[in-house]
Amino acid sequence: MRFLGKKAVVTDGTHGMGLAVVRALLDGGAEVLLTGRDGQNLANARAELSGKAHVVGSDAAGVAEVAKLGETGRQTLGEVDLVFVNVGFASLQPLPDVTARAAPGAKRRARERGQPRVPRHPVDGRHRAAGPSGAGVQGAG
Repeated sequence: MRFLGKKAVVTDGTHGMGLAVVRALLDGGAEVLLTGRDGQNLANARAELSGKAHVVGSDAAGVAEVAKLGETGRQTLGEVDLVFVNVGFASLQPLPDVTARAAPGAKRRARERGQPRVPRHPVDGRHRAAGPSGAGVQGAG
């Protein structure tokens, strides 16, 4: 079991790619705390993963929620080996309306709300994260 004894936090792990990462980590022997913000997705994840994972409601868009998640991670898992940050933003508009200034503006607004550019590790507070990429779970060893 590749992840036996490892502890992981997966944000937005209640559906889609996040849930696939959660399943792979659990199948590999990891202890997993996953988050989500949609009530129905949280309920579905709790039903599917009952007793296998820690399912926590948390919205990564809020600074206070992220800080609370850090404390929850420490209390639930202790030292964490992997944080899989599976969150992002989208501005849905017709392609011709997209400008080069759209993404920098979103980053500026996030900083104004007090969000760091790179998420901080929920246990030790240092900047480091793993997120969606071509590496997937294979790169998380």
